[in-house]
Amino acid sequence: MCLKLIGELESDSDNSSPREVTEDNEVTSESTQKPAVSEEPPRQDIVINLDEVREAMSNVTLPDSAIPPWAAEVPESQWTSFLLTRIRNIQNPN
Repeated sequence: MCLKLIGELESDSDNSSPREVTEDNEVTSESTQKPAVSEEPPRQDIVINLDEVREAMSNVTLPDSAIPPWAAEVPESQWTSFLLTRIRNIQNPN
């Protein structure tokens, strides 16, 4: 990716902040760019209703084109067994 600062090259206005030009020739100001990772700590006051999450997720389906060939060859029972074992190991690392 080729990025260059143009605020230093353009001195038409003294109050402009440096800007970046991306490969797509898109100009963005440093002040409008958002960090890739949130700098705020995660909220602790969010109440999650697991039954609602499960119900919502039970209706999620992926198109066949989203499933890689190797995953289509693994039976659901094998995935379930693997995931349950993995969850148990995470919950009880001993």
